[in-house]
Amino acid sequence: MIIFGLNLSAGDLWLLGTCGALIIALVGYHFLLDVQRHNAFNSAAEDFRNTLIPSINKLDGGKFKFDVIKSDFPSHREAMLRFVQHIKGKARCSFEKDWKEYENWYQDVCCRGTEGILFPDEGEVEFSKKRAINPSMFLNRLLIHAAPK
Repeated sequence: MIIFGLNLSAGDLWLLGTCGALIIALVGYHFLLDVQRHNAFNSAAEDFRNTLIPSINKLDGGKFKFDVIKSDFPSHREAMLRFVQHIKGKARCSFEKDWKEYENWYQDVCCRGTEGILFPDEGEVEFSKKRAINPSMFLNRLLIHAAPK
């Protein structure tokens, strides 16, 4: 049999068909893995969003920001640890940078006693600047990374 100017025997055609079937199977398998990876990301992102959004709602509702973040930060960290496993490359670096800013703000501001937060020493200008930051800014920046794909 002549196909595309090549004289192919029955054995050659069988080998060509087998190779084609293997290539199609590999492409299908790669597609399946890609879909599973996206589904895992979307599930982790939804969990992350569901953890952060109630905190943002509390902050927007006028609750005392330091109390909200103090009580919710441990659950934010747990959700972050589950979510960060599904981020790759530059997106992961960007997410980790944003998370580090939020975590540093939490450590510097919220880990003080109530008196230290409300009545800082006079020389703590840097603390006063950090205290004025609304944590919703950090949370909204983190939510950008958890947009569904």
